[in-house]
Amino acid sequence: MKLRLDENLSRRLVPFLQTEFPDSSQVALIGLERATELEIWDYARQHGYVIVTRDADFEELSTVHDCPPHVIWIRGENMSKATVLNLLLANRGVIEDALSEDGVACIEMGKSIEMREGSHTPESSQRGFTLIELAIVMFIVTLLLGGMLLPLSAQQDVRAYGDTQKILSEARDALLGYAMANDRLPCPASSTSNGVEDPVGGGACAHPYDGLFPAATLGLSPVDSQGYLVDGWGSDADNRIRFSVSTANTSALTTSSGMKNTGITVLAPDLQVCSTGTGMSNAGLATAACASGTALASDAVAVIYSLGKNAGSAGAGAEETHNPNPRSTTTADRVFVSAAQGSASDDQVVWMSKSTLFNRLVTAGRLP
Repeated sequence: MKLRLDENLSRRLVPFLQTEFPDSSQVALIGLERATELEIWDYARQHGYVIVTRDADFEELSTVHDCPPHVIWIRGENMSKATVLNLLLANRGVIEDALSEDGVACIEMGKSIEMREGSHTPESSQRGFTLIELAIVMFIVTLLLGGMLLPLSAQQDVRAYGDTQKILSEARDALLGYAMANDRLPCPASSTSNGVEDPVGGGACAHPYDGLFPAATLGLSPVDSQGYLVDGWGSDADNRIRFSVSTANTSALTTSSGMKNTGITVLAPDLQVCSTGTGMSNAGLATAACASGTALASDAVAVIYSLGKNAGSAGAGAEETHNPNPRSTTTADRVFVSAAQGSASDDQVVWMSKSTLFNRLVTAGRLP
């Protein structure tokens, strides 16, 4: 069983669901954060996901649309991320049994677990579990798992993942600010430039696809002893934030006034972000492209990413090798992978779209 968390549930939960709910994800991690409820419903149905939400809208959809998908409706005020995570993990067997019963379309989870019918079933006499029954189930699971609270290492992982997402978001915002002030984006730093863009002053970048974030040029932190921006997982060289920028239109994006001189109707940034590396064509070449139906972005201006928790040991797998790292087996190209968090990939990836950059520059009077 794999879960698809709604936008009202933190993406930071995803890595910790993988053991009990393999291949689970969250709407923002696959580019559906602006999708309608019905679009998310259709996506879950097509890809075999169970929707987990705090939104009553999906419970209402389950009463008028046939299953799949099933819905897990989390109810209860002021539930922390750890509480939600424990609720799902501790009740995996209960959830699986409930959803396997005929007619059950939605499970309501809070102080009790209640099963609700879908539109295609007649009235049923099923009832919710009492608090005593739920307490017995949770006690048994506690004995099996050795405790319901997240272990210290898991709590540290949640914190590191969240810190890294914050650093990546701040880095993306810093790029926008730099572009508005300088009429261009910075070039990535090289491994010997101590966090300064290479070359200084921009133009044709020395490492457009396999560079590091130029923290010294943008004045961003936290940095290591050599001036490179690092993620929330550590301060080793492998923990440095990676940065790539499009070379389209003869490096117009990184050349002073290059975007203005080229014009927004002509500028065609071409970085691509795929949901998987499987089926990618022409990897390692200038014409590299996502497989059909896997593109999360096809005209990104810049890509910023962390190698995640396994930065020091992984990177050569089918997913992570496409995000340049010390163990990549693929030549750096314009295509990157933002796969669901799991054993195959734990890279954390964000990108800047063409629309976002152009909107900010037009608003600031830098374009057209």
